[in-house]
Amino acid sequence: MIHFIFSFLFLVNPFSSADINSESTQVRKYAIGDEAFGGIIIYIDPTGEHGVVCAPRDIRGNGKDRMVWGCLDATISGARATAMGSGDANTKDIVETCTKGDTAADACRLVKINNYSDWYLPSKGELNAIYKLKKKGQIKMKKAGYWSSSGTGDGKAWVQTFGMGFQFVSAKYGSHRVRPVRKF
Repeated sequence: MIHFIFSFLFLVNPFSSADINSESTQVRKYAIGDEAFGGIIIYIDPTGEHGVVCAPRDIRGNGKDRMVWGCLDATISGARATAMGSGDANTKDIVETCTKGDTAADACRLVKINNYSDWYLPSKGELNAIYKLKKKGQIKMKKAGYWSSSGTGDGKAWVQTFGMGFQFVSAKYGSHRVRPVRKF
């Protein structure tokens, strides 16, 4: 009888050694909206270990709240991707082709926020993810247009508004706000 009671208690014990050991080796999973990796998480891949974060604040170019996309006359091969995670490659294409400086992409590449210096201009899809967090109250943004790194190839690039949430195409010489993102 004693053997039966001991066996029963072992089977229903929620604190078995297997459970304790597995908890100590689990990798922390992050959630969208968490503050981590220098910003606010806007996307997490299926593993839960990698994703994209948005900087906690806008950046300024030459002391101004708004800046131009740049390279009005330059044809930039690439810099047209719109999907989540594509802003990094778009920004590299912009910076490598547009050597005039003082662009939204340059400002993102040069900024250091919370000890991270690998920020980039978000793609159209990344900006939309930021807008969804803003709409839920998980991130603060001005009710203004923000540049994406997603160009259209005809002297224009995509902008996301954070007042009403729509996206539109703007001439690259237009002035809009910039909120960088980075991968983790």
